[in-house]
Amino acid sequence: VRGDCIQVLLATINQDAVHQTLQAQQVAYGDVFEALLRLGHNFPDAGAYIHHNVATGNYVRLVNCAFPRLVASLQSMGPTSNPLEVAHVLYLLARGLRGIQNLPIRDAFLAQEWPLVATIVALHGGHPKVREHAVDLFVAVVPSTANPDTLVAMARLCLHWHDQHAAPHALSCLGVLAASHPALHPQVLDFLVVAFRSFCVKFNYVPNGSSSSRVALLQRFQHPPEDLALEATQFFLLLREVLRSAPALLLGHTTSSQLLVEVLQFCCDVVAVDHKLPDVTDAVCTFFSDVLALEYDSGGGGLLQRMAVAWVQSLLVFVAMSTISTKTRCVSNVFHQALHAGPVDSTLRGLVFFESFLMWLSADAQVLAQSMLQLKDRRKFQVFLNTTSMYLQGYGPPPWMATSPVLSPRGATIPSFLDVLH
Repeated sequence: VRGDCIQVLLATINQDAVHQTLQAQQVAYGDVFEALLRLGHNFPDAGAYIHHNVATGNYVRLVNCAFPRLVASLQSMGPTSNPLEVAHVLYLLARGLRGIQNLPIRDAFLAQEWPLVATIVALHGGHPKVREHAVDLFVAVVPSTANPDTLVAMARLCLHWHDQHAAPHALSCLGVLAASHPALHPQVLDFLVVAFRSFCVKFNYVPNGSSSSRVALLQRFQHPPEDLALEATQFFLLLREVLRSAPALLLGHTTSSQLLVEVLQFCCDVVAVDHKLPDVTDAVCTFFSDVLALEYDSGGGGLLQRMAVAWVQSLLVFVAMSTISTKTRCVSNVFHQALHAGPVDSTLRGLVFFESFLMWLSADAQVLAQSMLQLKDRRKFQVFLNTTSMYLQGYGPPPWMATSPVLSPRGATIPSFLDVLH
């Protein structure tokens, strides 16, 4: 039965009338194409069903007979070709390559056709659909590709597209590369640095921790040239994938730790400005949580110190300024994790405790900090932090028993207190 299905599917695709019909139904064509190649995997006589005069065969014959139309289409394309037609062929190639379950065969096919594919995608990469389906193709083949030059070429194309266009999904290729090719981690780290620089340009952000950086960041949020929420969510999704599959890439040595510090500083500045984009806050806070859960070696003390200072300063600024409940809840969860919950490194938690006390300058502030450290229940901690935020902005009483008017929003010392938070 399985062999009969292979025969029917291949014959169907190769019929001109059916082929023309499928051309107009891209997803259906992709479904049939991928199903054909998945069915043939590990089927001993798959090749015997390709032509009636073939007595024996193998999976390679099936692959060679399934792709000629697509390869011929690519060979006929040039600078004046319709980009949508190019994107259509790239989509089908990606579906077909996903269907090839034998990774050496997939790699051999790509090695043979890569010069053609690279030329076409470079010519038409200015079109968003071409970029989208080219990245899908790269993601499908990166785990099985043995040639490092091909992998580096794919990554550089994706970085170029991300830099020149609104192409946040182009970075997904780097996450797969980090997970599947440890030998290329030095190059992947360089790619991550380039990606972060490109990302900062899109946000009009200079990673120096100054107040002017926050002002420029807020201005970009108010007048975005592109979908900044999508840019942020995709970039932090990439970093989270790297943290899961290859944490040493961001913690291993000077370049990587400096990159992590700069990314964390960006996160802190995003939290501190009133950008009104909940998806961005969610992406940043989820990344914070992943970083908190990492295990650090004994040499990471300097990095931990910088992380703790940046987090506490930014989170307390946020508490003193924000009236957006969804942002408050998201940041509250991260703050609670840093102080009380989750698999947070003990050294980092100790630093956050220490920095929490340093940020407060009066007897009442000490009471507030102690209350935050004593509230271990997440829900109670969130309510306490929300109440503190409202109090600091003049909308209610303090959440603790005040002993002096030092922190009253109507008192003379509150401006200097907020200056300290900033």
